[in-house]
Amino acid sequence: SDKLGRRPLLIVSGLIMTLALSGFGFYALYQDIKQHDGSSSLDYIPLLCVLMFECAFSVGVQPLSWLLLGELFPLEYRAQGTSVTTAFSYLCAFLGVKTFVDFTKLFGLYGTFWTYGVISFVGVIFYCALVPETREEPLQEMRFRTQKHLIKV
Repeated sequence: SDKLGRRPLLIVSGLIMTLALSGFGFYALYQDIKQHDGSSSLDYIPLLCVLMFECAFSVGVQPLSWLLLGELFPLEYRAQGTSVTTAFSYLCAFLGVKTFVDFTKLFGLYGTFWTYGVISFVGVIFYCALVPETREEPLQEMRFRTQKHLIKV
């Protein structure tokens, strides 16, 4: 992440996650339309989408979100900020698991994955709009930027 930068890595991994979730949705829609029993020559697509999603998440969003905690929160607020951020992260994971069955009943399997793909894309927009690049930036400069922002608010 030091060579590429945190923000570009977040954006690329978020886009790959969106593509994987959307691809799984298109495969599920194709299976619903086709409605055939037995195996198909495209049975590898769900596995490929899951692996693509997991790799993108493991390389970008997952480790960088924890790395950015230490860089974005000033030392005096780091414990509280980390606590709130961790609670929010686990709440999102819980909601993802809890809503899957309900979304599948409501939207179908393809609609569920498309919904999660849209949520992932909203994350990409968030990364583009609000996450600062902190690559090779000294902690003192990050602290100054954060304090300057807190004074304006």
